Amino acid sequence: SSMKRFVTFLFVAACSMSVLMAEEVRDKKEAESKQKKEAFVEVYTNDVPEAVFDRLNREGDMVQQIFVSYRPDGTRLYKVLVMTSDYHESVVYITENGKIQVQ
Repeated sequence: SSMKRFVTFLFVAACSMSVLMAEEVRDKKEAESKQKKEAFVEVYTNDVPEAVFDRLNREGDMVQQIFVSYRPDGTRLYKVLVMTSDYHESVVYITENGKIQVQ
């Protein structure tokens, strides 16, 4: 009888540990996904560097909306909603230096 209790105790303990470990992994993944998501806020066109517009002009896209995100290293990333020359909406990510970023 004491052996049954001991085995039951081990089983319950093992199940509890696996649940705790699963929750820890899930919490870590949620924290990492929050870190990866950048918060973009809409900006006026006069607040956007010339390098961003120079790049957009080279691409031939018409700007609809512009958003900015401040990265941890202090640089800015612009998310630009554009209408392409073939009339499709698209999103372009451009650094403050005018380099296109792949997201």
